[in-house]
Amino acid sequence: MSAVLSGAVATTVLAGCAEAESMVPLEPVADSSSRTQVQAQTQADRLVLMLQALEDRYTLQPAVPVRTLPDEPQAAPTLLDASADPTEVPEQLSEHLNLDSQPRAFVQAQASYLQSQATSLAVSADTQTWPVAVTVEATDVAVVGSTPDGTPVARVMVATTSHHAEGPSTVTSAGYALSWAPGRNVDASGATVTGPSFDGTRLVSIQPLYGQPDRPALDSGLGPRSPSNAVHTYVRAITHGSSANISSMEGTVRSSDDFRAVLKERLMAGPRYTVVELPAARLGAAHVLYVIQEDVPGALRLDVILGQDGPTVVPRL
Repeated sequence: MSAVLSGAVATTVLAGCAEAESMVPLEPVADSSSRTQVQAQTQADRLVLMLQALEDRYTLQPAVPVRTLPDEPQAAPTLLDASADPTEVPEQLSEHLNLDSQPRAFVQAQASYLQSQATSLAVSADTQTWPVAVTVEATDVAVVGSTPDGTPVARVMVATTSHHAEGPSTVTSAGYALSWAPGRNVDASGATVTGPSFDGTRLVSIQPLYGQPDRPALDSGLGPRSPSNAVHTYVRAITHGSSANISSMEGTVRSSDDFRAVLKERLMAGPRYTVVELPAARLGAAHVLYVIQEDVPGALRLDVILGQDGPTVVPRL
């Protein structure tokens, strides 16, 4: 596979790939200094800020465009416009936060997911389900290891509380693996940016954390038990494989030929793509992943269930 891999994430050119280990255990913490712990907390705070802005924009009705950076004056521009489309989210957030390409893909995927959830609620016309407020907070932050190249990895537990006009609040929790590294202070377009969050440290990845508490690991993007590799394999089947290849991955509920043709046309329109998994969207055994294509609007959702006989992929346009 011709790819640029970073843990669970790959910006990929459609091609073949060899089988490998599905999970990569983290190395011992390369730098356990207080400075690394402070950096982990800083990146966790920025993750919470982004997730809060996305909840305000897509979950609340109407959207609440009032999030500003805590170190900026009140007159500073908000992180997201009230009308921001998911495809506009990466550019708008990168004007305020130092994000590498994978986190930019992640926030677009998260925005797409929240938008689809809100659309489903709107269709149900059940106004009692709309939260009147949403709060996001990091409940635990700890440096748990480093990647083979020495990049630090922090575990960040995030609690999202939805407050309703009637009835109890609901809380969902999700764990994230954050990585950061020295990086230029630029936005998505490569323009130099100044501000309190542009301190020469760049958030390089937002992933789910796998493994055991005493042996954390990241999805390698390869191998039979890798959710992201299942997506890569499915994409190759759609674009270059046979109907039988596709059906073997879709399980008992299979897509139509017309659906597959539309999917192939979309994927071929932008063969370079990034796969991201959304920890907060996971439903039981179903991993929720998105394909974010370069220069192709929108996001493609693929749910992956890892079974004894191999992964099952459920596409959702």
